[in-house]
Parts: sequence; structure tokens; C-alpha cells
Amino acid sequence: MVPTAKLQTVAFILCALLGNGHQLCQVQTFDNASNRTMCTFHRISEPLQLDSPAPPYLYLTVDEGDIPANAFEHVHPTKELWFIGGNLTGIQPGAFKHLDSLNSLAVTNTSVRVLVRNTFEGLGNLRTLALNKNRIERIEDGAFLGLENLDQLILDDNRITRLEERTFEGLKFLKGLFLNDNPIGFIHDLALQNVKGVDALDC
Repeated sequence: MVPTAKLQTVAFILCALLGNGHQLCQVQTFDNASNRTMCTFHRISEPLQLDSPAPPYLYLTVDEGDIPANAFEHVHPTKELWFIGGNLTGIQPGAFKHLDSLNSLAVTNTSVRVLVRNTFEGLGNLRTLALNKNRIERIEDGAFLGLENLDQLILDDNRITRLEERTFEGLKFLKGLFLNDNPIGFIHDLALQNVKGVDALDC
């Protein structure tokens, strides 16, 4: 566990991951960081357990492996959950299904390559999903199902090559879609039919 005093730098770390020029990036410091926790795990092989109830803001680094199903059965951050760096390789369906009150989720600077169907099951109140600076090559149909209230989706700086007809299925209230720095070579004619409300498309 990182001492609380060091958590005042968290906002600067997050801004560095998004990029200083990103329109969603707001640099700030925290006068009182007691409600923020940073943890490092070698691997998550079973539902997480913390010594105390999870604060609203939880920042994790995972050295290897996937985020397993039911990983947050006992730990319920309510505001933000960040996976920062490490050699995280995948997210299993149902990994987040106990986090129905979470507002923001970020998985950045990891080795995740594929988003499978129902990856984000259970995150019905999520507003912001940041998946930038990973190695994402493929997004399966239905990967974003269950994110009916998502407002911002950040996929910058990955390896995405194709946007299929159902890539963004379920994102009917999406307002911002960010796809910069991806080698996209194919966009299906109907790829954006499920995100007609987008007023900020950056790719």
C-alpha cells in the first residue's frame, strides 16, 4: 500500500497517462488524499480483499495475468477505478459486475490486446471509460454491452485496425469517442450507427 502522503501526485500521473493536451485532462492536487488508495498486485487470482473498506477512488497496478471474473465481489470503489501500468494481459467477462455505482474506469499502459463480449458487464452507471495506451488490437462484438449510460470512451494510442458494425453496440448515450493513434484500416459503413449521439469524434 502506498502511503497516503504520496497520493497527492496521483492527478499528475493520470494526466500524464492521458496526455497533457487531452481535452478530458484536468491537472489538480489533493489536499486530503485519505479517500484514495493505491495498491500493487503480482497477480489477481481471486476476488480482491483489502485490509479496510475500499475508498471511493482506487488505483491498482497488476504485474501479470488477467482481471478475473468477480474480482470486485468484496471491494466496491464508487467513484473511480484505475488499472495503471503493469503487464495486465486481459479482462475476463464479469470482472466488474459488482461495481454498479462506479462512475469512471481506466485501464491504461497495460498489455491488454482483446476486449471480449461482455467485458464491462455490470457497469450500468459508468460515465467515463479510458482504455488508452494499451495494446488493444481487436474489439469483439458486444464488448461494450451494459454501458448504457457511458458518456466518454477513450481508445487513443492502441493497435485497433477495424471498426465493425457492432463494435460500439450498446453505447446509445455516448457523447465523446476518441480513437487517435490507432492504425485503423477498415470502418464498416454502419460502425457508428449505435453512437449517433456522439458530438466529439476524434480519430
